[in-house]
Amino acid sequence: RVHPRARPPAAGMKVKGRVTKLVLDALAALDAAALRKDAVPNAGVLFVFWAVTVPCLGILFAGIAAWFCILPWTLVRALTSPKAPAAPAKPVVTLKEVKPASGRPRDTLLLIHGFPDGPGLWDGLVSRLCGEGYACLVASLPASDGNGPVRPYRPEEMVEAIYQALLAHTTDAVTLVIHDWGALYGLMLAARHPHWVRRTVAMDVGWFAAHRLPVATLLGVASYQLALIGAYCLGEPVGTLMARAFLRAGNYLARPHREVTSAMCWYYPALWLALASHHLAHGLRKPYYCLTPTKPTLFLYAALKPFMFHSAQWLTDVQASPEGEVISMRTGHWLMVDEGQTVQDLVVDWLDRSEAAAMGKAAQKAK
Repeated sequence: RVHPRARPPAAGMKVKGRVTKLVLDALAALDAAALRKDAVPNAGVLFVFWAVTVPCLGILFAGIAAWFCILPWTLVRALTSPKAPAAPAKPVVTLKEVKPASGRPRDTLLLIHGFPDGPGLWDGLVSRLCGEGYACLVASLPASDGNGPVRPYRPEEMVEAIYQALLAHTTDAVTLVIHDWGALYGLMLAARHPHWVRRTVAMDVGWFAAHRLPVATLLGVASYQLALIGAYCLGEPVGTLMARAFLRAGNYLARPHREVTSAMCWYYPALWLALASHHLAHGLRKPYYCLTPTKPTLFLYAALKPFMFHSAQWLTDVQASPEGEVISMRTGHWLMVDEGQTVQDLVVDWLDRSEAAAMGKAAQKAK
C-alpha cells in the first residue's frame, strides 16, 4: 500500500524556474511511457526529451573523451610517483554500537551509509532511535574518513565484510536502515542472508534492471558515474577537486566538502567492473542481481532529483511485501539531512506499526 503522502516524482513539487519544472515533468512522463507500452508521450514531451538527451549525450561523450585524454597522464603519474602503501586485500567495515538509554533493546538496527558519507550521517536518527528504545549498529565503510588507499571492492566483497562485522556484534536478526550505496549492500545482504534481516528501511535507492530504464535516466547515471570514476583514477589532488566540485554542484550538505577525497569514489569503478564481468559472462539482458523484498519494507525516496534510483516494479514489490510502504518526499537525495525530523517520525512510526503487526501475527499463530 502507498502512504497517503506518496506521489509521482514530479507531482506537487516546488521547483524554481519554469524550465526546471518542464524538464522534470517531461522526464516523469517518459518514465511512465517507458513502463506502459500503450502510453505515447505527446510532441511537447518528446521535444523536451530530445532537448535534454542531446546535451546529456554531449556531456557523456565529452566526459569519455576527457577520460581517455587524461588516461596517459594518469599512467605516467602512477609509474613515476613514489610507491604508495598497498590497499587492504579485503574491505574493512567497522560497526559502532550505540545502546538505548535504559532497558533491554526493542530491536537492533544496522545503519549503512553510502557515498560520500560516513557514520555521522545517521547521528540525528540514531539519537532518536536510541531514545525510542532501539540499539543501533552504525557501519563505517572503507575510506569514509577520507583516508586511503582503497581498491574498488566488488559489491559481493562488501556484503561479506558487512556480514562478518555483524556476526562479531550480535547473534540475532537485525533491521536494516540503508541509504545510497548502503542500500545496494543492504539489499544484497538481505538476499544472501535472509535469516539475519527482520525488516528493511531503504532510503532513495531501490532496485532496477538497467536495460529497462529510460534512455535519459541511463545517460544521466552514466554521466555522473564516469566523472567520479575519473576522479578516483586521478587521485590527489585533481581527483579530489573533481569530487568536491561534483558535490558542490549537487548542493551536498551532509558533511563539509573539505573532508571529501578522491579515495571515496571507489564505489563507482567497483560497480562498473562487477557489471562488466557479469554481463560478459551472462549477456546483457540478465540482471546483475534481482532483489525482491520479502521482509517488511519501508521505502522513502526523494522526488526532487532529475531521475530515480529505482523502478516502478520495485515500488510494486515493496508494496506487496509484508507491511510494505512507499513514501515519496519533496526533497533531495539526502532525505535525512534535508528533512531530518520528518524522516525520523516516519521511520519510528513504521517501526512501531510493523512491530505491532508482527506481534499480532505471532499471537494468532499461538492460538
